[in-house]
Amino acid sequence: MGQPIRPSQFILSYGVGSIIEAPKGPRLIPAFENWNFSGRNIFSASGPLLTRIEDHNARAQLNGGAIFEIPTNPQFDLPDSRPLFRTVRFPLWALCQRHRILYHLGPRGRSNCDSCRGTVVDAQDEAIRFVRGCPNGHLDDVDWRHTVHRGRHCTGETFDWVEETGSDLRSVQIRCRTCRLMVSLLDIYSRTFGCSGYLPEQDERESCDEQASVILRSATSLRIAEVVTSISIPPALQIHQLLSQPAIGRGLLNLAASESDPKNALLANLRRIADSDVSQIDLVTISEIERTPSEDIVQAIHDILSRIPENKTVEHVKQEEFSALREAADRGYPPRPSREPSFEVDRNDVFRWEHNSGLTFRITPVKRLRVVIAQRGYRRPVRGPTSEDGRPIRLVETYYSLGGERLYPGVALYGEGIFIDLPDQDLAVSENRGQLWVERQRNQVGTCDNFVNDPIFVWWHTLSHRIVNALSLDSGYSTASIRERVYFTHNLETDSRLGGVILYTSQQGSDGSLGGLMALCNQRDFGRVMTVAERNLNACSNDPLCSEHTGANNGAACYACLMISETSCEFHNTFLDRLLLAQTLIGV
Repeated sequence: MGQPIRPSQFILSYGVGSIIEAPKGPRLIPAFENWNFSGRNIFSASGPLLTRIEDHNARAQLNGGAIFEIPTNPQFDLPDSRPLFRTVRFPLWALCQRHRILYHLGPRGRSNCDSCRGTVVDAQDEAIRFVRGCPNGHLDDVDWRHTVHRGRHCTGETFDWVEETGSDLRSVQIRCRTCRLMVSLLDIYSRTFGCSGYLPEQDERESCDEQASVILRSATSLRIAEVVTSISIPPALQIHQLLSQPAIGRGLLNLAASESDPKNALLANLRRIADSDVSQIDLVTISEIERTPSEDIVQAIHDILSRIPENKTVEHVKQEEFSALREAADRGYPPRPSREPSFEVDRNDVFRWEHNSGLTFRITPVKRLRVVIAQRGYRRPVRGPTSEDGRPIRLVETYYSLGGERLYPGVALYGEGIFIDLPDQDLAVSENRGQLWVERQRNQVGTCDNFVNDPIFVWWHTLSHRIVNALSLDSGYSTASIRERVYFTHNLETDSRLGGVILYTSQQGSDGSLGGLMALCNQRDFGRVMTVAERNLNACSNDPLCSEHTGANNGAACYACLMISETSCEFHNTFLDRLLLAQTLIGV
């Protein structure tokens, strides 16, 4: 029996190089090249074609890399209970639960326990909880032989796991069954070791001068996925929206562009698709394309196929989205009625909500939205968010290379959202609290590299978390189902700072969601949400530890008062301070 993982789970929480807890013990997801299915590589040229996800800004953040959907069981008419892809055993050391003996797994995962050897036992469910990783992305088993023997010569390969009186790591002793040398688990856990340079997903080793740390295989910091996100806001012209449908795709547009009569070539292919599967292309779409002048279609094809920028930062993408969201709040979107648009805002539903502090928020319900999320790779911050010398943790990119093109796994989600901003006011934060963040900017205020340290950004990010928690009480969605996207711009010439946030819920393979967020987009219900968001804003059950915290990436923030699901926060629960928000909203 396999371990089911949804495509969105793969992108946000797992991925190549991650350890999953399968029914018979932990397994590691290998590189895409090793994803064998029915004895063949599903990503090979002879395998099934990968379904691509088109999104201009998502690809730009991947330096032009393409995005593909993770294949699923239904695509191959397989039951959910049947494994589609094979994983690999990891870690390869195990602890016999009956005899408390630590050993290296034998061939096919068989037991090498001195007392169980020879028996037909799949010992994968006895895999040890500890592994070693380094900030360069390497992951390996703990070298138990070298750790216990400390360089002394001994042929012993099995160890007694001795648990003495006590509940801490010091009370666990690991003793060689041959030479009787012993070391405590605390000594092992608190030390660093030379890194082996092993990348288990590729089964390869490379040179590494970092020190590896022993860590629990289930620790969050062992692997943090790095994703790029884009809210798809298509061009306002109707023909651009029609040709941007996933069923049409760039391949079909490339084929049409190569013909002498692109319009008729495109229509001929669309009619063939509709004849074989009407759910892919509806007849209304074909009729609208027929009525569109040929020159408009040629121009739209050219625009969609235009070269994607090779390097586009997250900040540039978010600035484009922020401008488009503010424009949609002012004028609505799309400009003319459209059948099932991927992004929709009704101007008549937008309203202003006045807060007691004097701030007037603009609340913009987004009836429909499409979000593309792609996993670029992962980091292993086993000793903190940066290396000891302050360098960022290495990003290990996980893509599939095909014909010189990089393909990253991704998912397209559809749902609804609420966009919140302050269109007519400049936000000011308390100087005494904001100064804590200003001091961290190190004379780089307003640059894209450290905008997260600006107190205005921290204010919006903190408000986002409080509203997510409040929305979950009334909307019918859990906090893990609501994601955030925080916007911030700083005009250096005028020294004005603008911010906003969109909170959205989405799901795969659907035209929308349950409407729980839209139901709260009115004066009365949103006011109740804000009241809940402000409740006990200046207090926490972990005070005074929480309120007096002034760490590198957070102010007053902890899981009891402010933090939400890691997959919901785009900044991994950093750059938060509830007291910074409280001093503006409730004046304390």
